[in-house]
Amino acid sequence: MKVFLEVVWLILKLTYYYFEALVLLFTKPKKKDVSGRTVLITGGGGGLGKQLAIQFAKHGARIVLWDVDTDAADRTVAIIREMNADAFAYYCDCRNEDEVAKMARKITKEIGPVDILINNAGILNGKSLLMLSTDEIRRTFDVNVLAHFWTLKAFLPTMIEKNEGHIVTISSSAGLSGTPYLSDYSASKFALLGIHESMFLELRDNGIDGVKFTIVCPNFINTGMSWYPKTKVPWLLPILDAEDVAKEILIAVRTNQQLLVLPKALIPLVSLKSLVPTKGGLAIYDWTGLGIEPHIPLSRKRQLKKQSEKSKQI
Repeated sequence: MKVFLEVVWLILKLTYYYFEALVLLFTKPKKKDVSGRTVLITGGGGGLGKQLAIQFAKHGARIVLWDVDTDAADRTVAIIREMNADAFAYYCDCRNEDEVAKMARKITKEIGPVDILINNAGILNGKSLLMLSTDEIRRTFDVNVLAHFWTLKAFLPTMIEKNEGHIVTISSSAGLSGTPYLSDYSASKFALLGIHESMFLELRDNGIDGVKFTIVCPNFINTGMSWYPKTKVPWLLPILDAEDVAKEILIAVRTNQQLLVLPKALIPLVSLKSLVPTKGGLAIYDWTGLGIEPHIPLSRKRQLKKQSEKSKQI
């Protein structure tokens, strides 16, 4: 009888939450103020990181950029300062745990505690698994995954102590569904979903409700990072613009949205893939045509190898 009542109570709660979510679709949530907040963006020199810096600066935030490309970071800082906003650039290789910890202490001392951490830095190789070198695979996980552990360990304790802050994780649509020629990248972005959800639940279990989490899963963005992103249905699943994505992320942070998938049409498609037979999922993939043009497709690599062997024989 107890189990039955527990199941009924769970069903009632789920029904209420579905209704609540439906109501929220048609209401404008209250937006929190980010003016005066310190926002740290990894990989902030260019691409999406640059656009995020500009959008948050427009709303009065103090911007801190970490990047290995200091020239790009300095150019972004110059743009933001022309907007009469505070901005600072630092060299930081987020793969290095000791360097992250050192720079975190430096920023806290010179600027103050970080209120919003945006883990944006990432790399993409765009090669078949069989063409990836060991170093390339390790570097993908160092930048795209392990760096998140080091920044979280550096900044999360202060947020927990204050019970206030926001963690933004930039994942990808490739973190929701596997993509050809992105085995290392896709795996790294899947890993971010696990980190994000685990940390949210961990803090929730400990009564920490003031630290918010937002994970972002956008389709391919025209930042120059993706090698020739492609889609067969641009009217439904377009290649995204970095500025537009940054604006959506700003709104998601200000409304404490936990998951942001762009474009929104990806949500039902990814859900549908898990409900249909395997061949049905392949049919969806073929129809959308989402992916990238690789540096050298595997079939082309074989052709080049054969040509090379013939040349040696001659």
